[in-house]
Amino acid sequence: MAMDSFVWMNATVCVASPSSIAVVIWFLNTPLVICAQPGDKGWKIIHTDIQLSNTLPFDGGLYGVTRVGRQLLQVYPVPDDPHTNAVVAEVPKELGDPESCLYYLMESMGAMHVDVLHRVVRDTFGPVTSTIFRVDLRRRELVRVTSLGDRALFISRDRCLSVLSRDLPSISGNSVYFARPGEDPVEVYPLCDGSFESTVTASQSSDIRNGVLPTSVRPFTLADHLATYCRHREWTRGLMFHEHCYMRPTWSELWKRMTAQDSEVVVSRLRTTERELKKVELPDLLSSVSARTLSQV
Repeated sequence: MAMDSFVWMNATVCVASPSSIAVVIWFLNTPLVICAQPGDKGWKIIHTDIQLSNTLPFDGGLYGVTRVGRQLLQVYPVPDDPHTNAVVAEVPKELGDPESCLYYLMESMGAMHVDVLHRVVRDTFGPVTSTIFRVDLRRRELVRVTSLGDRALFISRDRCLSVLSRDLPSISGNSVYFARPGEDPVEVYPLCDGSFESTVTASQSSDIRNGVLPTSVRPFTLADHLATYCRHREWTRGLMFHEHCYMRPTWSELWKRMTAQDSEVVVSRLRTTERELKKVELPDLLSSVSARTLSQV
């Protein structure tokens, strides 16, 4: 499967000011970020050395955590002064090797937060715990969060969600819900005791041959639906994310779907130099597609 498909593209709209709007695009397997504003004749490269593991549109801009580091960056808007440091804050080293941690950005109570899933004892294969920080953009630092009050966070790679538990009786406050497919796909982590609990009931009559998991137990709970909302692929298809262990279509059918999806997305030619393209080994799809202005997208 070609990894330069638009399926692996992420995009968001940023409104840095009432008179400024931009579409920002970044890629899963390429350390590249591009953007375009109304009136631009093409896409402009704004970063050639950033590979993001998680992102959050916040306050008109785009923020992200680097894949191989502990850095939280302001991805967009790019500072006018090239010497300005784009690093907003760094996750503490004591949480362990960045490659053994998972980072999740979210907005809660009007502030940006980052949740770090890491080992209790750093650089081991022991138990996992969760540490939450509030991002202080003015002071450019992370502030440890010890209580969420009546808030509950739903965490996933695609989307994170903050809800009020008092409005949702079956949801526990001061807790983090993780949507991770596996043996226990929906787990809750109460901050008060620091232990993971499964919220999923297993069925004794699963149909593994047809891709149905033992965790496909109906009726699904509110936590199941909120966890699925945080996973874009299943939510947009009307599926529960922990209901099936694989999709029934064959690889050839999946490839046809990806090709059809790519044909509906048109990215205008990049405004850059050949040297910059070689620097990031940019896939051909971005430099060869037909031109189209932002106003037509």
